[in-house]
Amino acid sequence: MTESSRTAPPGSTDIRDRLGFAVAEIRLGHIGCAGRLVDIIRHSAVHGRQTIIHVSSTDPWHRAIDRDVDTAQPSVASLEVAGVISRRPLMMPVGVLYDTPENMLAMLDYLRRRDIAVDKVELGEEPDGQLVSAEDYGALYVEFADAIRKRQPTLKLGGPSLVNGISDTWLDASPDESWTRHFIRYLQAREALDRLGFFSYEYFPFDNVCGSPSIKLRDQALQMRDLYKRLGGDGVPNTIPWYITEIGYSAFGGAPLVQMPSALVTADIYGDALRRGGAAVFAYGLTPADLIKGQARYAGQGNLMFWAADGRGRAAYPMPSLRALNLLSNDWAAGASHQELYRSTSAFKDARGRTMISSYALRNRDRRWSMLLVNRSTVASPGVV
Repeated sequence: MTESSRTAPPGSTDIRDRLGFAVAEIRLGHIGCAGRLVDIIRHSAVHGRQTIIHVSSTDPWHRAIDRDVDTAQPSVASLEVAGVISRRPLMMPVGVLYDTPENMLAMLDYLRRRDIAVDKVELGEEPDGQLVSAEDYGALYVEFADAIRKRQPTLKLGGPSLVNGISDTWLDASPDESWTRHFIRYLQAREALDRLGFFSYEYFPFDNVCGSPSIKLRDQALQMRDLYKRLGGDGVPNTIPWYITEIGYSAFGGAPLVQMPSALVTADIYGDALRRGGAAVFAYGLTPADLIKGQARYAGQGNLMFWAADGRGRAAYPMPSLRALNLLSNDWAAGASHQELYRSTSAFKDARGRTMISSYALRNRDRRWSMLLVNRSTVASPGVV
């Protein structure tokens, strides 16, 4: 028996944050000739010598009195009061792994009573990142989807909100390591693929924020190309919309997230994803936030945010990524309700054949053209035109 304790989060008022926990050694194997377990798990007090074991648990035990204003996410009601929710239909994410169909339906009923328009429901909360098998998630997806269809049949359902568009089950002994292919195959085997009205994933291209941003920007385009090719090969239907429901420079903190590279990658991801047939891209980091120190030694300080917060948590200083979104919405798209995106190419390439300046050609309903050019050659230049 091994025991590990943890300290309570700062400001925590719940006793369960201070009780600690105990983890028993896991033994796994087969019964030998002598009638005793032949354990195949390597046990060691040294981390590198023991069998790799991953655990996943986010128990929904919190009560209303446990609310921590520094960590709790805002409720739908608070967003409505703050004016964040417009009257345009929302895509509403709901929990699947750590929630119940009854609770989910209650929330959707609440939104309908409040006249908050919802036309899409995203089922899932990064199941690949929670180390949940595609088949287990698929079973929950079908259960939740069927419950919604009975109550509100007009809603379009989708998911799974992958941590990354390319997700592998590397701990699975199966030679087919694609998490997405396992999921699609599960739905097909149960004649439930019609429940998948759209496919969603998150996209943060750079785990390591250090190094040349210019090279990273050029490599990002190759990642996007490989991503769309992989999803098609994994069997994701091309007859349904593909959404990127979170984007950002990196999921890890660092200075580039609040500098010019964040604006460049925002513009490039939007243009590239839409050009390749993506239905929509949703930015992440709308709420004001503070700088955080990056994990890497020389990463600096930065965060996924469009506004730096003042001492009272209010939006005070706009970030470069916000400027990029304003350019995309107000200048490139010019606020038009209908556009057509055309393929365009650039002759400027580096020694390895990577495009130095990306270009995206947009034609509005009035047949006027609008060009978006992203300079990947250096972050010292204005970058977005």
